[in-house]
Amino acid sequence: MKTLSNIFAEVLSRYGEHVDKKLEDYLSRMCNREFIEVILYQVKTGGKRIRPVMTLLFTEALGEEFTKALPEACVVELIHEYSLIFDDIIDHSVVRRGKPTLWKKFGMNFAILAGLWYREAIEEAILESVNPSLVAKLASETMRDIIEGERLDILLEASGREDPYYLEQRIISRLSRETIDQIYLEMIRKKTAALFKLSCMLGALAARKMIDDYVKAAATYGENVGIAFQLIDDLLDIYGEFEKFGKEIGKDVKEHKLGNAVIVNILKNGKQEDVEKVLEILTKNNISEEDVKTVIEIADKYGSREKVLEEASRYVDLAVKAISMFPESEFKRKLIDIAKFVVYREY
Repeated sequence: MKTLSNIFAEVLSRYGEHVDKKLEDYLSRMCNREFIEVILYQVKTGGKRIRPVMTLLFTEALGEEFTKALPEACVVELIHEYSLIFDDIIDHSVVRRGKPTLWKKFGMNFAILAGLWYREAIEEAILESVNPSLVAKLASETMRDIIEGERLDILLEASGREDPYYLEQRIISRLSRETIDQIYLEMIRKKTAALFKLSCMLGALAARKMIDDYVKAAATYGENVGIAFQLIDDLLDIYGEFEKFGKEIGKDVKEHKLGNAVIVNILKNGKQEDVEKVLEILTKNNISEEDVKTVIEIADKYGSREKVLEEASRYVDLAVKAISMFPESEFKRKLIDIAKFVVYREY
């Protein structure tokens, strides 16, 4: 019997090589030979390619050949990689996908230049899409959402930054049990779910050419899958295994982040002494492995793992319901399987 991981691997094997080849094409255009290693490093470190896979599946689910939507698939993956380059710089992250981050490998200045190069490659891909003006508008709106999500993510850090804007606006100074989950959900809708939404919309648009009920349904599917994806990402950050996840476990705790679903559950439902203990740890200058262990023990007291899994499953159910109007096909079934894979993955 096929596992969800096997099903995703099969889908990736169908599309992955085509996407990677096209990504390298967009990124290599006009690139100095001496700089190409830096430019291609981000996409060559791997990644699940789940966003472009969903783009291409939606195109096929609506009756078009997936090759028609390869530019759209590259738009979303290039936006994703572009955002990761700057996310790693902002968070001073040194490991991603089990390898040194771009800035750690080549230095901050060249990572910034690479990020700017990705931004121009996105434009190249947009120009080759089925509906460039509409794709450009949607991509621009999505990138602004991602930036706003990143802003909220930074402000949800308990300490560790000296930026004047951060010190003035950080959310811990006005934190409450009543608002923490609302702020967190707004952050992940913008930082993560917005790009999943775009991925699915662009795949449907490549087949439909204009926004209609099918494109709107794809958008609803994508947003809900994106929220579920981030919930599970947060869970894996606390409970996952480095060998499978490819990122430092407990990274969000060490980076003083309140914006993690496991932490949010403690802050919303924990006893006052446990909330104070977690906040005390998150505001330390240097957070130890023992501190991470303490946060996990407190999270376990309130069933955080189970609650996050339950919430992620609820969003997946909403995603699956959104595409019930789609005609039955192997591609629709794979979209349902991928939504489930998002929750039950180990990486």
